[in-house]
Amino acid sequence: MRNLKILGLAFVAVLAMSAMVASAAQASKFTAAEYPATITGEQEGGSASNRITLGSSFFTCAQGNYHGTLSEASSTLSVSLDYTECETSFGTSATIDNNGCSYTFHSGAGAGDTWAGTVDLVCPAGQEMTMTLGLCTVHIAPQSNLGGITFTNKTEASPKDVTVEAETPVVVNVTNVFLCPLATGVQNGTLDTKVTVKAYKDTGGTEGAQIDAFID
Repeated sequence: MRNLKILGLAFVAVLAMSAMVASAAQASKFTAAEYPATITGEQEGGSASNRITLGSSFFTCAQGNYHGTLSEASSTLSVSLDYTECETSFGTSATIDNNGCSYTFHSGAGAGDTWAGTVDLVCPAGQEMTMTLGLCTVHIAPQSNLGGITFTNKTEASPKDVTVEAETPVVVNVTNVFLCPLATGVQNGTLDTKVTVKAYKDTGGTEGAQIDAFID
């Protein structure tokens, strides 16, 4: 009986240690070399790396930029977004209006320099992000816990920065007035993007020298 009690206690201890190790492996935070830090995100690879796909049609933007601040190491990072020079797979220009919406990234499980995550599209009350193509409007309402996000520390860079890659499912609603080439109604789409996130010294609201940024 005594041996069984010892084995039972040992088993409980092993489970507790396993839980602690698993928790440590999953804990990750957006980190800068010093705080407060100004955070920027610059699109990599031109319009091909920034695309919203709806069935066989898609929108691409040549410029995609993020901007935010980080006051301490945190598992969340909120950034404003700005997309310009957009066009469609039909060869026509398009406009994306963020209407005050922003992305909130959540860092998740991982190890070394690669971490998984999710993203929320957060908008002011009554607002949504819209994409306009002629008489078509694509409405993207606030959504949360969208997966398909990968964060990679670029430790070879000096200062260090982070690549954010997304292959994220989104729900959209397409409306039109007349002769819209897109299928109308609520449908599933995909957001594909690749952005380099960098940190800079925040000197009283002014962007200073670049500093290390990483997930840890």
